[in-house]
Amino acid sequence: MYRDNKKKLVSVSETFKLLGKTIKIISTEKYVLFVFTSTNYLEVPRGFMRVLLSVYGTSYSQALVLIAVQFIYRCFSISRRKFLIYFKGRWLFFWYALVGVFGINWGLCIFFIAQENPQVDEILRPLMASSFGLNMSDVFYVAASYEVEDEFKNKVLNWPVIFMIINFASIMGLSFAIIVLCFCFIHYKMQRVTHSKVYEAVQQQLFRALMSQMIIPLVLIYLPIIIVMILPIFHLKNDACISLTSILISIYPVLDPFAVIMIISVYRKGFLNMFTNHPKTNQISNLEMST
Repeated sequence: MYRDNKKKLVSVSETFKLLGKTIKIISTEKYVLFVFTSTNYLEVPRGFMRVLLSVYGTSYSQALVLIAVQFIYRCFSISRRKFLIYFKGRWLFFWYALVGVFGINWGLCIFFIAQENPQVDEILRPLMASSFGLNMSDVFYVAASYEVEDEFKNKVLNWPVIFMIINFASIMGLSFAIIVLCFCFIHYKMQRVTHSKVYEAVQQQLFRALMSQMIIPLVLIYLPIIIVMILPIFHLKNDACISLTSILISIYPVLDPFAVIMIISVYRKGFLNMFTNHPKTNQISNLEMST
């Protein structure tokens, strides 16, 4: 019995080591926040791997902005339908450009500020060896080192990194503030509009779906990243082998649409009919809410 349990523990440990060698891990060690991967499938120079890790950060930033834009659109569709014109035609370029600007800002900060350096190498070397069995020459990472050593070997704040973290926190704060404000405004308007019971039932489903699209990103994206940004301030480390932040961010793209499918009855029935022999019916609702 003991031997079997020990084998299971070894198996789990080896699994996490394998994951660490093949996917991007977000973690903290001492006063360093870092994202790393080890397997260079494309066999490209290290500089290009830094570009790819920067693009990874860019995609994360764009997801935050897209969520906020989505809530703005829904706010207009509920209470200010005349403003929906700003989501059509040439105005769409503005929203795409907005998402792109925030993403490029995030990616450039990572590329130029969060670079590999010897001090971070020394901090990560024992971690990579003990947790993943990796040499630093096999690791590709970007890192935000909150402190650096000056010429007298004293620890001083790394101001470019501090600026980068404040920049990231500002984007996240602005994005979530827009989400909360739009959510509250939508809830306020829905409470003051009366329609048929069927219409109200549909609107309640849509409102619950909207609530899920606020709570799920909060739990799976905003809070995990905020936590890993705070940990290095207090020199607290996160277990890189079991990076909860990486896991939660990876779950988000699957869980968010699935929650909407399960909440909206028409979507739910259509989804479940895919696995049954029930006859499929078309249900079309053309519902509008006046301001």
